[in-house]
Amino acid sequence: MDYTIIIVFLSFVMGVVSETEILCTTSYCTSYITEYGCNSLYGACRAMNSTYHGTYLPYPAACNCCDYCLQSLNEGEICVEGLPGMLPPAEMCGLGLYCTANENNPATCQQLVSHCTNAQDEYDERAANGTLGSMEVRPLCDGEGDFMPAHCIPGSICYCVSPYGDRIFGEIPYKNPWDVEQMTCECSLNAWKAQNTLDPNYTVHVARCLSNGLFDPLQCMNGPNGTCLCVDSFTGSPRIGISTVTVLELAEDSPTCFDPTIHTNGTYDTDCEEQYNTILAAIDSYVAEGNTNHGLALPSCQPDGRYARVQISGSKKICVDPSGNQIESYEAFTNSTAADIMDCSILRKNSLVIETSRSGGITQLL
Repeated sequence: MDYTIIIVFLSFVMGVVSETEILCTTSYCTSYITEYGCNSLYGACRAMNSTYHGTYLPYPAACNCCDYCLQSLNEGEICVEGLPGMLPPAEMCGLGLYCTANENNPATCQQLVSHCTNAQDEYDERAANGTLGSMEVRPLCDGEGDFMPAHCIPGSICYCVSPYGDRIFGEIPYKNPWDVEQMTCECSLNAWKAQNTLDPNYTVHVARCLSNGLFDPLQCMNGPNGTCLCVDSFTGSPRIGISTVTVLELAEDSPTCFDPTIHTNGTYDTDCEEQYNTILAAIDSYVAEGNTNHGLALPSCQPDGRYARVQISGSKKICVDPSGNQIESYEAFTNSTAADIMDCSILRKNSLVIETSRSGGITQLL
């Protein structure tokens, strides 16, 4: 994988942060507060309870020397939509609310309407009329009206979803509430954004993820002499104070984030990625010779480097496990309707839950 762009960006961010820390010293803020003072926080921000609360934001002046908080407005209260050049506001609509213009009347805070809130309304309607599916769970929305990144089914699995509620890479057995708190899906969401933003005609290189949608703590650039570094699994930010190594130097404790259960000595490529590179080289060779009917198909690799659920084998699509082994005999001809809708997610989920239940983690299947 080529992580040049990612690493360059992270290096830039680290440089900016370092520069900010040098300029924005404690003595600078002490002098700033002595000269200009800090505005008092609103009562709602000081209370921060279920009735009165606010949103803390960076102070709108250099170095963020003072606390800055906008008190939250409730549904129906008058709000200001805001225009370029206006003074910073003192209040804003609370979570799940949006400042909505009203014809001939001041704007007011109203409930957000989004894909997620609509899905919640549909769930509530089915719950009221008794038509909910087995173990169906009410969608969770964030303060912007998007789907929360992890959707969890008690006794089954948690999986990552896009802001629009579509299932994306990343899943774990749902064994306890702690699993939900740990599953931020940041790496999966980064991969989803890249794949849905960048030109699909080119290979999209993303950071390596773990199977649960977090960042792999070990990230490497392409090639045997590529640099490998340790990152924070939740944010993907480089960890300070840990020496980098080359790909060839990868081994237990080299670097310290190397995990022998998921990483391999001397290489960062997975079996799926190695197969992809081998077949791609063969295809390029055939094309260079003018042969475009080579019949070769590239494997599809997940953001964790393992095999995606659906693979092409000859004239068929098949369901495979993360190691690339076909799951039972599930397959469909590539030109069939069944192949068009085939995603193998249920088979993968069942395999994951059964494997976990055997180890004493889950006893109930969806």
